[in-house]
Amino acid sequence: MSRVGVVGAGYVGVPLADAFASAGKSVVLVDVSADRVAQINRGESYILDVPSEKLAGHVRDGRISATT
Repeated sequence: MSRVGVVGAGYVGVPLADAFASAGKSVVLVDVSADRVAQINRGESYILDVPSEKLAGHVRDGRISATT
C-alpha cells in the first residue's frame, strides 16, 4: 500500500484524504490543531462531504491517520 501525506486537515484536506483512502492509499493528515487531529483519529468528521461513518471506517482500517 502506498502512502500519501496531506498537509492541512480542513475543508480540502479531509475530502482529499478520503479520496486517496478510498483508492487504497494510506494517508497521513498533518495539521497544527491538536484537537482536530484527535477528532480525526477518533473517526469524527466535521466536514459534511465526509460522513463520520466513512472517516471512522478509514481510520479503523488504518487508511487514514492524523498527526501534528
